[in-house]
Amino acid sequence: MLFGCVAALFEKKARKFIAYSSINQMGFLLIGLTVGTFEGIRASLIYLLIYVLMNIGLFVILLNTYNIYTNRAILFLTDFTYLSKNN
Repeated sequence: MLFGCVAALFEKKARKFIAYSSINQMGFLLIGLTVGTFEGIRASLIYLLIYVLMNIGLFVILLNTYNIYTNRAILFLTDFTYLSKNN
């Protein structure tokens, strides 16, 4: 979990940032599984379902977002700042 957090901190590309963030999120999922109780497993499954749905939604938005001036896909996290200024 620590590696995913530190690596995402210094990442410039949006897709790699999400990948490092997912390493961190799976660490949280494993914490619920290590408890070994029914409540821990149930909480981990609910967390996994919500995480998968949100990640799919984020990737749909990320892959379908283009810069209107250059007509290129958004690749870097700094491109989102220009997107907020334009729209």
